[in-house]
Amino acid sequence: MKKLLFIGATILILSSWSVPGVFAGPDQYMGDSAIYTGTSTKNKPYVLLIIDNSAATLNTASGQSYDHTKNYYSECVAANGAASCYSTFSIYYA
Repeated sequence: MKKLLFIGATILILSSWSVPGVFAGPDQYMGDSAIYTGTSTKNKPYVLLIIDNSAATLNTASGQSYDHTKNYYSECVAANGAASCYSTFSIYYA
């Protein structure tokens, strides 16, 4: 029995050496992890993560849906005057 086990183990070891790829080197494929390493650029990315957990986020919206065919500026000017309305094609900043 020991002799049969020894012969089987020897055949297994010798046959595994003849099969290409059994003792292959490490895998050189970087996969998806290459996009996280930053090797393609020398600049580190600027990331700003804002999480708003204030009570204002708990309020629901007015519920009025936006109508792209409606001219809100003209209606505002007719009702309130041009000084209190925001123009459609202007850029506003704080």
